[in-house]
Amino acid sequence: MRLKKRVGHQVPFPEPLRNERDHRPFLAILAIIMLVSFIGVLNHLEQEAITGGAVQAISFVQGGKELHFEVKTGPIKSATIHFTEDTKNAKIAFEEQDPVAQNVAGPIYSVVRVSSEKPISFSVMDLLLKIKEQDLLAKDIAVSDVQLYANGDPVITTLTDKDQTYVYFTAKVTALGDYAVGKKKQEEPVSPQSEQPSPSDVPAEEEEELPAREDSSLVGKAAQEPAAKGSTTFGQKLRAFFSNFFG
Repeated sequence: MRLKKRVGHQVPFPEPLRNERDHRPFLAILAIIMLVSFIGVLNHLEQEAITGGAVQAISFVQGGKELHFEVKTGPIKSATIHFTEDTKNAKIAFEEQDPVAQNVAGPIYSVVRVSSEKPISFSVMDLLLKIKEQDLLAKDIAVSDVQLYANGDPVITTLTDKDQTYVYFTAKVTALGDYAVGKKKQEEPVSPQSEQPSPSDVPAEEEEELPAREDSSLVGKAAQEPAAKGSTTFGQKLRAFFSNFFG
C-alpha cells in the first residue's frame, strides 16, 4: 500500500469576531454634556457668590403654622414666616440689590429683595440679622444707629446679641419687598421759636380777661368825660349869673 506523502498544510483558524461599532462619537458627546453641565454649575455658583441669593421652596404649610429656614443672604441670617392661609407649591426668593438704587436717606449697608412668584398670605415675618461691626463702621453706621427699612419705611430693629466680630438684630416685617439695612434717621431739633406759644395756644381764661379789662378802662373814661363836661357848664352858668347881677 502506497502511502501518500502528506503535504504540510495548515488550516487557518477563524479570526475573532471584531465589534464593528465605534463608541468614540458617543463618548465624545457624553464628555461634552458633562463639560457643559460643569460649566453651568460653576457659573451658577459664581453668580451666587457675587450677588448673593437664596430660594426657599414651600411644598405645603397649613394656615396658622410657621416656617423657619436659613437665608444667609446679605445681612439676613434666617427668617420665620407666620402663615395665615394654606400655602402650597410656593417659592420665596432672597436676592441682594444695589444699595445706590434705594430711596432711603443716609448711608445704607445692604439691601435684600424678598419676592414670591405667587401671593403668600402671612401675618408677620421675623428676621434675624447678622452683621460685621467693622462693615457697619466702614459705612459710617454705629451699632446703636442700625435701622431696617421695609419698602422705605422704618421698622423696629432690636440689638439682641454681640460678639467680637458680629452684631445680631431682630426685626419684624409684614410684607415682601426691599429690606434695606441703613442708618437710623436723626430727629430734627426743635427751634426756640417753636417753643413759644402761639396766639391760638393762649388759655381761654386769659382771652376772656383781656376784653373785660379793656371794657373797664373804657367805662372809666366814659365816666370822666361827662363829669368834666358838667363842671364846665356849671361854671359858665355861674359866671354869667354874677356878671348879669352886678352889671
